[in-house]
Amino acid sequence: MAAAIRAADRCGRDVADVPLTTIAQVAGVSRSTLLRRLHGSRRALDEAVRAAGVDPGGQPVRVRAVEAGARLVSERGPATVTLEAVAEAAGCSVHRLYAIFGTRDKLFAAIYERYSPLDDLAGLWGDSDGSLDQTVADFYRTLAVSLTGYMVAKGFTAHTVNADTINARVYGGTLTYGAAAPVGQAPPPTAGPGHAG
Repeated sequence: MAAAIRAADRCGRDVADVPLTTIAQVAGVSRSTLLRRLHGSRRALDEAVRAAGVDPGGQPVRVRAVEAGARLVSERGPATVTLEAVAEAAGCSVHRLYAIFGTRDKLFAAIYERYSPLDDLAGLWGDSDGSLDQTVADFYRTLAVSLTGYMVAKGFTAHTVNADTINARVYGGTLTYGAAAPVGQAPPPTAGPGHAG
């Protein structure tokens, strides 16, 4: 416990944010020996630190990973974001991410769920008490607030949405395009099933 507090002081971080490897080095033991002494759980270390009157601080790994992943998706787009990159940015191990999320896709789902404005926007349309002007104003306000944070929705959308998926999801596959258009722009539809040309 004393080694954990010393390691945190040396690193300038909360005890909860100091890797077990670093604590083990300060204690002069191997990581596996430290884990055996902690009975395989960091929880025992946190409890001992609290008992000594020190708040171990830190955020749970899940919270740190979702925030770090959102930052990376916002900066790079999802195609280049790996679990290794998220683990490094969140200050945890890749194995811990697998234990929490299972897969990269499930981590991305957690990121999108946390930072996507879709639920807030969908809730606006369900409110039939407001006027159209108020609903539109609320829509833009909600969208603006969501854009001040991480640009997760933009990163995921730009990566996954193209004219074909828009056609399939929004128009039920009834429009036919002459050529693919950049995201956000759709070329004029040509005659397709159910449409007069």
